[in-house]
Amino acid sequence: MHVAVVEPPGAVERDLAYGCWHRRKWVSYHWPPLHLGYVAAVLQRSGHEVSLLEANALGAGAIVDRLEDLAPDVVVAGTSTRTFRDDSSFLSGLGDGVARVLFGDLPSVRPDAVLTACDAAVVGEAEAVLPDLLHALEDGKDGADITGVRVRRKGCTTGSGRGVITDLDSLPLPARHLYAGDYSNPLAVRTPFTTVLASRGCPHGCTFCTARIVQGRTFRTRSPANIAQEIDLLEANGYREVFFRDENIAHDKAWFLAVADDLAARDMVWMANARADALDEDVVDAMADSGCHLVKLGVESGSQHVLDSLGKGSRVDDARRAVALCKDRGVSVLAHFLMGAPGQTVEDLQRTADFALELDCDLASFDLLLPLPGTPLFDRLVTEGRISLDDVLELPATQLAARSAEATAAELEDAYASAFRRFYLRPRLVARHALAAASPERAAALARATGELWRGLA
Repeated sequence: MHVAVVEPPGAVERDLAYGCWHRRKWVSYHWPPLHLGYVAAVLQRSGHEVSLLEANALGAGAIVDRLEDLAPDVVVAGTSTRTFRDDSSFLSGLGDGVARVLFGDLPSVRPDAVLTACDAAVVGEAEAVLPDLLHALEDGKDGADITGVRVRRKGCTTGSGRGVITDLDSLPLPARHLYAGDYSNPLAVRTPFTTVLASRGCPHGCTFCTARIVQGRTFRTRSPANIAQEIDLLEANGYREVFFRDENIAHDKAWFLAVADDLAARDMVWMANARADALDEDVVDAMADSGCHLVKLGVESGSQHVLDSLGKGSRVDDARRAVALCKDRGVSVLAHFLMGAPGQTVEDLQRTADFALELDCDLASFDLLLPLPGTPLFDRLVTEGRISLDDVLELPATQLAARSAEATAAELEDAYASAFRRFYLRPRLVARHALAAASPERAAALARATGELWRGLA
């Protein structure tokens, strides 16, 4: 079959969407669509002819024209709660004769909702499901008997189970040869850069995060040898920097140290996500010695009661310790903070901004927390009568975040903008970034990002 793996039009970075949301992009970035690369690779391995179309790269009009030219048998698209209405509209315009398949967080928890826009919904990890589903479609079947597939029969949603990849080494490497975008990341210190996923799953109990919806709670890793194989190929193709998109690169310390040991022997720099409570001296030393120049930490809040309400399982002091360790070893930190957490008052919002300044890390991101389907936070707010699925699909982000916080949408809007201004409109921080630019290329990238950010804050 001819399959088009599609990123529908929109301004959102759709791969690995979490339970937080930027009201707007303060700085331009466009990451490679790692989730689509994996899907395309497994479908190619299954014998299908595959095209990968990114609306962010091609443009909304061009992607429609390309689909008309290709006339695929099947369109497979990733979707999320906050993009579904737009994605549904896009799919409805494809015309007759093409099967539509959706995967992502919303199909995994509310397949009944997305089946209004598609022929089949994937629950769980798409790579475990799509090859069998497409072969069923090829045989004229709907795929309802395949684990992890949901379809609609006689007005009812039918199907069971969820897709799970138990052996990550069994996956082919992402089909990067099908990527078409001009990818950019202002945090990257070398170009070209790309993204890698070395592990999946998260056993932690954060009440707002959607990561477990698709990947599950069981933490699974690719073998260090399998990761090294991918890095070998990236180096051979000229890549100079990698962003590990894992939930927590240091969750399994022994495994991480083995991965870092391989990276230390290469001329490759990298960055990654981690939990603050996973960073100790051994881990940070290994990061610094293996080329890690930036770690992104989910700090979330400077108030312990807010962390507890989020089910974070960490302490405010964990962030202080982790940032201090990174500073000592020369690893930059981007701290993520949430605005709109359960029980978060205006005073807590102020304290969170204060905490960002206290940590004095190199970068900070202030994100609106959204209660998304499939999370304990959403379930709790539904039970309390404070939210519905239609609210999540339609409300502006600040209004939605206000459904869980003890602050109004206007107060959240003010706190959100104020936190960015207080953190970034500091001459000392600008000077630090300028001095840290190790090359004219890096200095130019930082200047562009700073200009975009300041224009947005003006």
